[in-house]
Amino acid sequence: MRIEIDPYRWRLSGSFLAHLFKATTRQHHRAVAATIMRLVPPALVVFDVGAHAGQYTKLFAIAAVEGRVYAVEPGSYARSILRSVVWLHGLANVAVLPMALGSGSELGTLTLPVKSRGGLGFGLAHLGTPGNAGTQSRKRLSP
Repeated sequence: MRIEIDPYRWRLSGSFLAHLFKATTRQHHRAVAATIMRLVPPALVVFDVGAHAGQYTKLFAIAAVEGRVYAVEPGSYARSILRSVVWLHGLANVAVLPMALGSGSELGTLTLPVKSRGGLGFGLAHLGTPGNAGTQSRKRLSP
């Protein structure tokens, strides 16, 4: 039996687990939680455009408990974390949409920067080509 370990994939796996742990166990925007609870009625429909790993999605889902939250996230990496967060928190009123929203209807390229230490800069993902020539990137088409 022969087992090969790809160190790049191992780094990504560790990075994914770290991002998932932080997104699941921490709430980064507590300062706005009271404002969201006050402004978002329980039966509201909310669109969290660019939902990332779900920090605002979690708050909207709690506030709009009788409504619906549409978490729009084009990046497959961030979306995989977002879906896990929604499932782990039991947010039944959240639908994750694998797309980007814009003024036109077209298929674009999502650029996902690779940080100098090898981790993915999923918070820096953007439509179009890489902005920094010194930064590696992976391009993925939005599904």
